[in-house]
Amino acid sequence: MGLFRRKEKQVAPPAEDAIDSRLPQGTLEELQQEMIVQEFIRKRASAAQHLKNVARAHIEAIHRPGGLAAVKEVADFMDLGSTREYLDGLSNIEVTVGEQYGIAETIASRWTVQGDHTGTIAGVPASGQRAQITGLTLHVFREGIITTEYSYWNFGPVQDRLRSTPAAG
Repeated sequence: MGLFRRKEKQVAPPAEDAIDSRLPQGTLEELQQEMIVQEFIRKRASAAQHLKNVARAHIEAIHRPGGLAAVKEVADFMDLGSTREYLDGLSNIEVTVGEQYGIAETIASRWTVQGDHTGTIAGVPASGQRAQITGLTLHVFREGIITTEYSYWNFGPVQDRLRSTPAAG
């Protein structure tokens, strides 16, 4: 019985100058014009925009009537950061996602929520006034899926204004 093995072909390593000749040469501006670099930049920008779109859609979905409950029902979702108690105290909610910034798989989104103050929020009883709340949400993605979300919102200025306004009655 024989045992046959394929012989490894011995290849000499390329000379230093042979490697250098395969690398693109030129200034940074010239290298940025190389087609492969342009393709990488396009794909990276496209991926970042996709994550921003997913983050925007998620913020908008949560602020629809019943949206937070629906997200919690279909996903293993836990609020981190500030709770969203304002969702129960506002009606006729409109959400606007403003600036978004991304680094790697993390997207930061500034947003504004406007709604009619029809329920208690942070100890302030319903006033009937139109209220505006600003916030920031950080989404952490893995393989294109939101794995962690941190949301923070500033109700202090709104709270002061609503407390100084008599409740609608």
